[in-house]
This record gives sequence, structure tokens and C-alpha cells, in this order.
Amino acid sequence: MDFKYYTAKELAAMFNVTTVTIKKEFERKKLNGFLVGNELRCSQRDVDEYTNFLKYGKTSKEIELEGEVENLTKKMDILKKLLKDVHKTFLEADAAL
Repeated sequence: MDFKYYTAKELAAMFNVTTVTIKKEFERKKLNGFLVGNELRCSQRDVDEYTNFLKYGKTSKEIELEGEVENLTKKMDILKKLLKDVHKTFLEADAAL
């Protein structure tokens, strides 16, 4: 599997900013990456995370977790309705005795 790593200069061109801005984002922990000596390197995943953060104000993981919460909430609502129906059935059966 090939991995693409970008330099600060490549990222600056990609985001139409200066290399100083890229390095500041890294120092502020808004952009993930690592240093090779004193040169910044960022993986494609780091770039994707940063892009999501800029675009949505959230990381990919936060977006993924929000989707999971939404799905679980829907399932929980279905189960609540089912439980209500079962409870109602038991009450009706108890009243018939």
C-alpha cells in the first residue's frame, strides 16, 4: 500500500496559504502530522481530517460517531415502541383475568 505524505510547501499550495500558516496550524494541533528533522510531513489521512475540520468544524471521527448516534437513536425509538406495545398487551391480559 502506497502512502502519500505532503510537505508544508505542498500543503500551503493545496490550501492557498503560506507555509507559515501550515506550520502554525500544526503547532496549534489543528493539523496532524510529524516532523522529519524540522520539516513537517502530513499523510493523506491528516489532510482529509484537516479538510473535514475546516469544512464541517468536526473531525471525520466526530462525523462518523454522529451517524452512529443517529442510527442508535432510531433503533432505541423502535425498541421503546415495541416495549410499550408489550406492556400494553400485559396490562390488557392482566385486566382480562
